Amino acid sequence: FIFSPYFTYYITFVQTIILICTLAIYGFGDFGFKEITTQEVVLKPNLALELDQRSEFGNMWGGPDQQSLIHLGAKYSPCMRKDPNIAELLMLDREEERKSGCCVRDDGSGCVQTVPEKCSSILSTFVRWDSSSNIKGGYKSGAVCGLDPRYCKKPASTPPFEWDKNDFTEWPICEDTSKPGHLQPNCANNDSDCHMTCDLLGRPCCHGIQGECMITTREHCEFRQGFFHEDKFLCSQVNCMEQVCGMIPFVYEDRPDQFSRVLSANLLHAGIIQLVLTLLFQLILMRGTEKEIGWLRMMIIYMGSGIMGTLASAVLVPYQVGVGPSAAQWGVIACILVEVIDMIVGDKWENTKLYMALGVIIIASVVMFVLGLLLPFIDNVANFFGGLTGALLAIMLLKDIEKGCCNRVVAFMVSFILLALMFIILMIIFYVAPLSDASWIKYLNCQDFTDSFCRNMDVVPHDRGATYSRIMATQLRPITRHQPPDWFTSNYTISTNAERQRSASHQVRQESRFLRNETDNQTKWDQHSNNVRLADRVDNIRQWKEILEKTLADIDKEIADLSDAKELTEQALEAKNLPTDVAIECLTLREGRQSIDVVQDEAENQLHKEVEVIDGIKKALQQKISDAFEQLCLLQEARQQLQADLQDKNIALGIDVDQYNLTDRSPNISFKPDPLRVPKGSTTPQQWEDFSRYNKERAEAEMKSSTRLREAIHHTLQQCDNDLEAQRLATEYAYRKRIHEFERAKDELEWQKKNTEEEIAELENDIRGLEEKIRAKDAPMKLAQTRLENRTYRPNVELCRDAPQYGLTDEVKQLEATKRALQEKLKQAQHALDGLEQNLHRINDDLAQKINSLNLDNKCMDVRKKLQIRPQTKLERNLTLTGIERERSHVLA
Repeated sequence: FIFSPYFTYYITFVQTIILICTLAIYGFGDFGFKEITTQEVVLKPNLALELDQRSEFGNMWGGPDQQSLIHLGAKYSPCMRKDPNIAELLMLDREEERKSGCCVRDDGSGCVQTVPEKCSSILSTFVRWDSSSNIKGGYKSGAVCGLDPRYCKKPASTPPFEWDKNDFTEWPICEDTSKPGHLQPNCANNDSDCHMTCDLLGRPCCHGIQGECMITTREHCEFRQGFFHEDKFLCSQVNCMEQVCGMIPFVYEDRPDQFSRVLSANLLHAGIIQLVLTLLFQLILMRGTEKEIGWLRMMIIYMGSGIMGTLASAVLVPYQVGVGPSAAQWGVIACILVEVIDMIVGDKWENTKLYMALGVIIIASVVMFVLGLLLPFIDNVANFFGGLTGALLAIMLLKDIEKGCCNRVVAFMVSFILLALMFIILMIIFYVAPLSDASWIKYLNCQDFTDSFCRNMDVVPHDRGATYSRIMATQLRPITRHQPPDWFTSNYTISTNAERQRSASHQVRQESRFLRNETDNQTKWDQHSNNVRLADRVDNIRQWKEILEKTLADIDKEIADLSDAKELTEQALEAKNLPTDVAIECLTLREGRQSIDVVQDEAENQLHKEVEVIDGIKKALQQKISDAFEQLCLLQEARQQLQADLQDKNIALGIDVDQYNLTDRSPNISFKPDPLRVPKGSTTPQQWEDFSRYNKERAEAEMKSSTRLREAIHHTLQQCDNDLEAQRLATEYAYRKRIHEFERAKDELEWQKKNTEEEIAELENDIRGLEEKIRAKDAPMKLAQTRLENRTYRPNVELCRDAPQYGLTDEVKQLEATKRALQEKLKQAQHALDGLEQNLHRINDDLAQKINSLNLDNKCMDVRKKLQIRPQTKLERNLTLTGIERERSHVLA
């Protein structure tokens, strides 16, 4: 089964991207195999320009320097755990700093923190406190240039947070200092404030890769490629190792803890050459191996070998800066070697091709190991442990012993135990008992062909400068004794040189006479030419000065006109509050309508439309005000640039006129230091003219924009007034129409009320007549019933149903039917009366509502009289139409 080489592609892609980003950010360092020294004249804290040099190891792989690689995560043990050698050196630096004081120069040129040996007793005063000093606050350690607990406000030295009185190296960084309000006449006094009133000539500078710090100038620090601390005063206030290491900050300031470098170092490359070798190995050999064993096993072998090899290198060669996956690649080679040996054993030592493959692998490994012995930058320690780890992991993961499962388990357990023991021993040595002096180990990696050929492979720190001084071994030079022939030769040489020098002097005198005449003529001609050039320059400056003055006057006028237009727009915007209040008041009044009169009629629609129109007008006016404000800002900006340019030209004109009037007899001429220097910010004549032309054209462009904006403002004002007036007329027309409708409805209701009341009166008369008729039928009914009742008392056969009997019976029935008919009609009349009364009540309610609504609309019309504009006279109308009114208002002036 053939696996896909996912891990090979992934790890190769990541390593390539990291190198590309590294080179894009940090660039390339010096190329070479040995230590490279660079010299440059720099300004030192003693205000002298001195020749200084820095040394750094070249990069044979074509990539960044060592300091950049450490920043990115290279293998460097002092960044992974606290190094005893560097810790001892830092402690010595701290002890030396405790002996330092503030060296104040007597000429007032500044001060610097240094040791007494570095402070000149002739030119400077050394300020230092000790147990015999009588310093306010009881401080027995100091002084520090620019730092004093008596003048620090943040953090203040107050109980219980007082600064250390016996060790100024424990003082914090002062963020806010109040300078003394007086100067001490004698800087030698113990309570002198000279160290607080002087200018600091040096600040802490972290340089190198071993936590070195020195008090020096920014220029010197930048030459040393260091980190200059502008806000610090002492080297004890900075953590140089943390800045050297980069990456993430330490958890504890004095304890480096970046153990993750055992992994990150395998992802980095020292340069393009190393990356090309990695690509060739991983895309040819490692990819084929991964196809056989799978991406998971390959990842375990590759990463495990790289981590173990890097850890071993960090233990045995702790001060070597190491990057690259060579240890992981040796692990892959060891894996292949184990596979080949396994196949040879499986074939019972009969396959000659496997012998050849085994021989090639062994020869290639020996050659690479020998190259590591001869050349720097190749870490044989990491490669050896990486190969050993790869072999053990291959036995655990890949080797298939055919003799039985027991042998397989034994091989796995033995390999696992060996790996665990190797890792534990390396970790114990790394953290518990780090190697402090094992110089013989470097010979496993490199052979010294020169004094500095293998210095980057040393296992002890290089000699480095202390914080304030450099410890150097000195030897007495022996006295040299010369022979008599040398003495005679020296005398003859001196005599011959004297004759030759006299001859050369005569020649120089002749040439000097010619040169004097020639230089006099040349000087007079140069003065004349420069006077002409100065006169032309003065004329040119005056021309541009007049142009800029005219442009400045124009832009001032435009700013005034646009400000007037903006003010008119603001007044118009404020005036729109009245129509808004009137419309809202009318809408509020109309909310007083009742019942059926609460109708969304045309008047209400026009009122809402009027509110929308007013809001739109306000937005348009507000937008024009904002545009005017922005344009005013642009005009002001252009004006300021014009004014600044004009001021510069006035100054330049005065200077050039003064220079034109100067002669070689003028009293105020003198020698100047470095007169041929080109001042910073100098421009060419074309740039000078282009700058003034740009200022003029920009001002003119802004004035044109301002003119267009003023025209737009006037158009907007007129359009808003027209829209508002049209909407006012439409709203009032809708009001008048609605009032007319209300009046018609009111008249109609009043007429219906009158007719209904008349009908009710007539109906009430008819009801009273019906009631009387009903009561009138009671007597006949009583008579008829009495007769019938009395006739029932007739005896025997006389109780006959004769004609009177039938007549009385019919009469009673007829009376009952008549009474029922009258009562039914009475009910109908009463029902009709109720209906008329209800209708009359409804008419009265509706009439009251109509009267209320009519009163509200009339009140609205009275309120809207505030919006009526006084009619223009004929003269005012003509002024408006002809545009004369606009000219008066300066809107379109």
